[in-house]
Amino acid sequence: MNIACIGAGYVGGPTMAMVALKCPGEMRRGEPPEAWGRGAADAPGPPRGARAARRLGPARRASPAEITVTVLDINEARIAAWNSDSLPIYEPGLDEVVKTCRGRNLFFSTDCEAHIRDADVIFVRWPASTPPPGAPAPARAPGEGTR
Repeated sequence: MNIACIGAGYVGGPTMAMVALKCPGEMRRGEPPEAWGRGAADAPGPPRGARAARRLGPARRASPAEITVTVLDINEARIAAWNSDSLPIYEPGLDEVVKTCRGRNLFFSTDCEAHIRDADVIFVRWPASTPPPGAPAPARAPGEGTR
């Protein structure tokens, strides 16, 4: 599964780093990594109801190698900072999360077109501006911040 996030700022980068860290391990709590790619027939736990099985089909969990999270931005300096040892954002513990996942299933890139085309899931970090006190928030059409 390819996950892309447009926007490598204060929301996109840290959020996707946590997705990359937690996503494979959260596929089935308590299972060792060797079991993450097994099919539903081999999975421990109660069997699914017949109605749900017919409607949903066989369950399949992605293995860690199959989950790729790519954070995209057109700002080359910001992406370079995410790919370095000096992250552009400080949050307690964020550097360890990024170091753990970067190059494994977390990537930062400016090649937006290719990664968006290949993505199964796309997150758009909507640029939010804070209006001055007392002023109404500007109304924007959905997607205006991504053009």
